[in-house]
Amino acid sequence: MQLLAGGDARWAASAAGEARIRARLHGHSTWYELARQGGRNVERLERVSDTQGREAIEWLYVHSNQARLLPSVATQAVVRVVHGSLWTRTPLGPTQIEPGNLALVDPTEVGRLVDGGVAAVAADIDREAHELAAWIAPASLLRLDPDALRRPCSLIPRNTRIGFRDERGYGLPGVLEAIRDRDEAGYLALRDRFLRMFPRVRSLHIPSISETEKSIEVTLHSGKSVPAALMSEGMLYFLAFLASSYADRAPVLLVEEPENGLHPSRIGEVVSVLREISTTTQVLIATHSPLVVNELSGSEVTIVVRDEEQGTKGTLLEETPGFEKRSKVYALGELWVSYANGTDEAPLLHGQVRM
Repeated sequence: MQLLAGGDARWAASAAGEARIRARLHGHSTWYELARQGGRNVERLERVSDTQGREAIEWLYVHSNQARLLPSVATQAVVRVVHGSLWTRTPLGPTQIEPGNLALVDPTEVGRLVDGGVAAVAADIDREAHELAAWIAPASLLRLDPDALRRPCSLIPRNTRIGFRDERGYGLPGVLEAIRDRDEAGYLALRDRFLRMFPRVRSLHIPSISETEKSIEVTLHSGKSVPAALMSEGMLYFLAFLASSYADRAPVLLVEEPENGLHPSRIGEVVSVLREISTTTQVLIATHSPLVVNELSGSEVTIVVRDEEQGTKGTLLEETPGFEKRSKVYALGELWVSYANGTDEAPLLHGQVRM
């Protein structure tokens, strides 16, 4: 891919503005333009080629934290609508796609749509769009939500990367099933680690709830089955972090407050999982928990502050004044809480005494 115009791909449109980026494949006349229109809550991926002319995929959403177009491209298939109309799912709800346009569909639906004459395989676009998604959005974000983790989902085909459908963790049953299908030893290790963390649980299940969808369920030692809807948030979060360690990952993984929903005694194990992931992926954690900070080293913790004149600045905890002496008295989380004031962190960053 070659960047032709635009800024960094991890941009955001203003409330009523537009942001765009243009790229093309090396050695080809085909080029792509991705535009985000904040006022309309729509993202549009447009492709221009000598043979097909101008085609586009539109992605409608309601809230800015919903699944976006490029991450969705990475887990779905691109088809060309050729007859009638095709209804596809976006965060805004069912959206009608007219002939001559491109659509994102579940990979398992491609065969049915092609056999029915509704759509044609767009293998070139599908391949290029996946390459664009991998190139332009190399970071993945996890802001896990228990309701998203509980939702049933369809299976992940073997020729598709293993990953959540969105940053909230939707698609967890499919991720677990794909891990079991492609890496049985890895799945058994994941399952056993989960059972050790929750000793009252006897077994983990991924039952089929329909012809196309899977869910999650655990069985307690008492024999009682607990469906996903009744599983604790901490149990779901930990299972999601475990699944992330076996899923296909982007070069950078951003994790928002991994302590949410977890019992304090579970935080160390979650940090251990994230540290294992960091052997092959850069992991960045945002946290306000001293318990998370306690599990890290001074070289792994960055204190981030924002100054109106100098902007955002980060300082390694081990580089703060008096760190060596203070760290002999305080655990890192205690040091942060004791010397930071929650505003400009001056006591910690400038060796002052907190008043």
